[in-house]
Amino acid sequence: MLGVILGGADTGPLEMPVELAPFCESSRSFYLAAKAIDYVTEGQVGTVEQLFAAHAALVPGVIDTAPSPEFAAEPTAARDQLAIQIPAFEEAEYDATALGELPGAQSVLTALKDFGETRDSLRDFLVQACGADEEVLDQQAQGATAAGSRGSR
Repeated sequence: MLGVILGGADTGPLEMPVELAPFCESSRSFYLAAKAIDYVTEGQVGTVEQLFAAHAALVPGVIDTAPSPEFAAEPTAARDQLAIQIPAFEEAEYDATALGELPGAQSVLTALKDFGETRDSLRDFLVQACGADEEVLDQQAQGATAAGSRGSR
């Protein structure tokens, strides 16, 4: 299923230090799913569901491939942020405008903000430490959304 979500895009090898290779690759997969949310248009509920499923499936691998506890800190934070976001989106039936009306809305909105910051930090890591091209990452994330929308409700 993740291949469908990520559009089967040829992500090609990243150029990075060998000790970071597994972490860079797992981080890139997670980042693409996380960034793809930015490209979802109204009515792509199925795509949002698929992307959240990808987040949940991919984040443990990012944590597991971290070469040190310091590298694992941000993916762990993302996991914790997703633990708040995913149930909230499910409860709001994937209507982002309804999130503010949920009980505990402030914690959900904080988790969304924090997740955006974590994702941006991950992008910076991918570019600076792993040799990823930011423009290519954005194109791949946009492609992931297009691929997922073919399966939308």
